[in-house]
Amino acid sequence: MKNKKIVTRLAEAGYKQKEKIEWTRQKALETINYVMDLNRKDLERIDDACQTEIDLYEVKLSEKGRQMAKAGAEGNTRLTIQLAKEMQEITDTIAKLKKQKRANTTNIHRNI
Repeated sequence: MKNKKIVTRLAEAGYKQKEKIEWTRQKALETINYVMDLNRKDLERIDDACQTEIDLYEVKLSEKGRQMAKAGAEGNTRLTIQLAKEMQEITDTIAKLKKQKRANTTNIHRNI
């Protein structure tokens, strides 16, 4: 093309298009980083809640252990058996929560 005005206008249009693409790309990256930060905070909150629940179950387990020791000392076999079953259920629940927490943590590290 020999017309300088046309060449200049095309160059300006190309520059504006490039500028628009750069702005869009930058906005997309900012949005992705924002969403990743929100998700990371949510996952940390879920992890903290899971750990709190595990701690509560461990307190219940130790309380049942004390009750079981007291019932055993008194010779109350029926109560001892009942407490042993309850302790096993609590132990199973704690194991499930820890497994779930471990799986969530693994997925978080795999996705980050």
